[in-house]
Amino acid sequence: MMTKHYKIPYEKLKESYEVLDEYGNLSGASLPFILEKIVRENNFSDGDIILMLGFGWGFSASACMLKFKKQQK
Repeated sequence: MMTKHYKIPYEKLKESYEVLDEYGNLSGASLPFILEKIVRENNFSDGDIILMLGFGWGFSASACMLKFKKQQK
């Protein structure tokens, strides 16, 4: 598993595991659910970088890197 190989702590992937537990395997469609959960729960700080990887049917894959910026009120 990639998480063990790269020694990624559970806390960094918590939302991914929660979406999988709640909705089941959504394949690449899980990415918007995970991102919405992170934003809704405000689990990021200004300047945090998120790498999203999605794997779909056959040999399809996608990746996206996002940098969060808190809005000034």
